[in-house]
Amino acid sequence: MGAAHALASTFLHTRALGDYPGGFVVAKDGFGVGITRPWRPGIVMFLHHLFLVVERVSSAIVRKALTFPLLVAESGVKWSATDGEGARKEGVAMFLGTYEPKLDAKGRLILPAKFRDELAGGLVITRGQERCLYVFSSAEFERMYVELRRAPLSSKEARDYVRVMLSGASDDIPDKQGRVVIPQTLRSYASLERDIVVIGAGSRVEIWNADAWQHYLADHEQSFAETGSEVVPGLF
Repeated sequence: MGAAHALASTFLHTRALGDYPGGFVVAKDGFGVGITRPWRPGIVMFLHHLFLVVERVSSAIVRKALTFPLLVAESGVKWSATDGEGARKEGVAMFLGTYEPKLDAKGRLILPAKFRDELAGGLVITRGQERCLYVFSSAEFERMYVELRRAPLSSKEARDYVRVMLSGASDDIPDKQGRVVIPQTLRSYASLERDIVVIGAGSRVEIWNADAWQHYLADHEQSFAETGSEVVPGLF
């Protein structure tokens, strides 16, 4: 029973213990026994209906808030959408930050701690642009693959892109220490040695040769700082 309904019921049972001289009654209201003035039946019924209306309106407001289209599941890490009826859709990863782990002699990388939960169920490593490697969660890679399938087979550029990306893709599941193996072909593509840089790039993780990343920043940080035109429509 809702709080408003319970309060209304309290008024309905106010005269339960009997009248006393002087216009007062002894009443039991759920919190104990006390002395109060009698309530007219009409007023009691009015209050009863009023509290029921307030309760229904409050419940509707709460339901509306719970079905707001976008809910933050873990601030700064993962976002979850709803389908308009309150059902949560699969979360969308958001990887952030820069890290400098080391590759061991077997080509294994220990994933940054903040990335492990999202990638624990499986990941895909593949060639990326600017000679870095892309790392997607298995769920994100499946979504991207759906988009890749829409590329027209008649387009040579589309065929080349899909071939190069998918032929170099390697799926893996991190071990208990959060380690994954980067195949030699991918290490060669990105010129990965012991010193590497791992960055969060929104829906994906990128793995860079440490020197290549520093050169990339040196070439692009200044132009980024001086950007004055709209790059992302409606955002920047």
